[in-house]
Amino acid sequence: MGGLLNLVNEWLVRVLVLLSFAAYLVLILFAGVRRRRASGWQMLLLWPAYQVADLAATQALANLFLGSTSQELQLVAFWTPFLLMHLGRPDNISAYSLEDNVLAGRQVLGATTRVVSAIYVLYKHIVVGGNAGTMLPASFIMFFLGIAKYMEGALALWRGNLGNIRSSLKTLTPKGLSSDLQSGGEELDNEQALLAAHDLFYVCKGAFADFSFGKNPLSRDRSRRKEFSRGWKGVSKVVEMELSLMYDIMYTKAASVHTWVGYGIRIISPPFTVVVFLLFWLHSKEGQRSGDVIITYIFLFATFILDVRWLLGALGSTWTYAFIDERGWLHSSMASIGRWHGLRRFVVSLDPCRLFVEDPTSYRMWSGTIGRYNLLRECTHETTTSVLSRFVKIFATRGIWMEYQYGYLDGIEIVPVVRDLLFEKLWEKLKSAFPEQEVVSEPEPPKKEEPAPPPPEPDIVPDPRAGFVHRRKVDEALEIGSEFQEVVLTWHIATEVFLLCRPRNAAASFKHVKAIKEVSSYMMFVVAVRPHMLPGLKLSSLHEATRDALKEIWHDNKGGSPACCTTTKQGESELASILLNKEKMRPGSEPDSRSKLYDWSVILSDGTQYARLMLRRLSTPNHANKREKSSKDMPTHHLLPDLWYGEVLELQEMLEGILDAWVRLLIYASIRCSRDSHAKQLGRGGELTTIVWILADHAAVDRQTRRHR
Repeated sequence: MGGLLNLVNEWLVRVLVLLSFAAYLVLILFAGVRRRRASGWQMLLLWPAYQVADLAATQALANLFLGSTSQELQLVAFWTPFLLMHLGRPDNISAYSLEDNVLAGRQVLGATTRVVSAIYVLYKHIVVGGNAGTMLPASFIMFFLGIAKYMEGALALWRGNLGNIRSSLKTLTPKGLSSDLQSGGEELDNEQALLAAHDLFYVCKGAFADFSFGKNPLSRDRSRRKEFSRGWKGVSKVVEMELSLMYDIMYTKAASVHTWVGYGIRIISPPFTVVVFLLFWLHSKEGQRSGDVIITYIFLFATFILDVRWLLGALGSTWTYAFIDERGWLHSSMASIGRWHGLRRFVVSLDPCRLFVEDPTSYRMWSGTIGRYNLLRECTHETTTSVLSRFVKIFATRGIWMEYQYGYLDGIEIVPVVRDLLFEKLWEKLKSAFPEQEVVSEPEPPKKEEPAPPPPEPDIVPDPRAGFVHRRKVDEALEIGSEFQEVVLTWHIATEVFLLCRPRNAAASFKHVKAIKEVSSYMMFVVAVRPHMLPGLKLSSLHEATRDALKEIWHDNKGGSPACCTTTKQGESELASILLNKEKMRPGSEPDSRSKLYDWSVILSDGTQYARLMLRRLSTPNHANKREKSSKDMPTHHLLPDLWYGEVLELQEMLEGILDAWVRLLIYASIRCSRDSHAKQLGRGGELTTIVWILADHAAVDRQTRRHR
């Protein structure tokens, strides 16, 4: 019986090691998909691989630790350093979720236990086992590399924790843009934006870690404002790059790789692996299984290839540029930064995955994809789902299915003309929260025979009030009230009913209509699918009650058949007309009495009433009757102030006002979302609200810059 158990244990160890290696390769291949869009079949492989790589390696170590000593297991014990490398994970992933970084303290304790276990396995099976020969020095070298890479992975988790990031910022002195980025007035390309993002990364890190810098280094260097001088396009590109760098810190091993120790490990790993390969080749294979020998050669060859890949990737990364630039003596000793640029171009040329990509840094840009959820569309037609979507709906939670259906399948990429319009409005609104102020010019220094030395620059000190003051200014500029989800739901109904029932003969900008519909559907997607990305209470019941009331109204008036209309657009128009008819006051009722629609849903009533007022203003001046005066108590009455007084509005004016209201709601949702929610979503493909949030911080920096010109 004991012999059978030993046999099972020996084969189980081999299976676990191979399973750990397979999971490690899956992580290498698919970890990068989370940077832009964390959904689809790749994620079905990535999450199990992340878990299996840890569980299989740990179980294999435990079996070797407790198992019997035999000559056949000596080679299997030699695989222990590879298990430690798998536990440390590849350079392109350290954490799968934010919680992994939060629990980094436990990882440190677990790492200590596993390292001790690995040392004991080395002693038990190789040192004491006898007949080690050249296997003994080879084992010591591989164990050194395995332990170093494993501890490096644990350290990356520790440094990716937001609390530890905040602690590191307390000793940081921002320097502003490097002089290497001075290149006239042309627009920043992606490479320049990425280098600028490294210099301004303190803004993004401070936002995520809730750490505000009291003084802005750009205001003390008038020659380093290039990314702000071009308006929203330059700032937006830099912000997207900053968020990509933040992803590196939190979800990859960048924080550990780009250090003196990290570079040292990558430089010595390839030659050390070659030495181990030669020592193993010289080692006698007598008494070893041929399959184990082949697997060992595969492990050594794969380790060497990956070591070279990680070395070139680290040296050619822009993180290395930042590492050199932060150390002035190293920067000058390398004849400026030109040699690094040459090395980077060489490394990029060797990457077969980017041979057909025009810009090798494009993978760092936001995908531009947003989710969509439209209440009227949802209630008037059957959702067509793919076979995989039906499978996900059966076996996954409703939240995961909605994320896949409305975020991945129904998600769209914002077309350039709409994106330009939207971000231009966003940047204008953000800058309006920080108006430029007149600053008295400094008196000229007295003339002397010798020029006076420049005054010492003030220290960069954190100002804990700065973030609060910035948010207060933005809040005052946006004028958002009531519970936020109620405002979004009401304004979504008002917008959709107005757009569906607006006069078709009036001239209107197509890009404004499309921008309104995309932002409206996106904000409803956040309400329905990602309520954790919104400020205030997570009122899922509010959205569900509104949806159920809308479905009931549609079925009661259309005989319960969602296929009664030939097209989805026709069904939405029919439902909008039904809502307008039900919002009419009961015959003989007082002006302030409730409508029929009010009995179904307050949100539907308020939204439809607002849409009716907007439609009326296209043909009639505002008479401000009692009914309309009471409408000012609605949660959306601040969103379109021009609606209440004045002459007839043109359709284009109305559309601009509606888009402006949605932009304000988007900004408010972005800056009031919790930092943890932004950080979590950063590891799931990113989010439009996160970009807007960091843009708001850069708008404050831009205001400080303009004040000191």
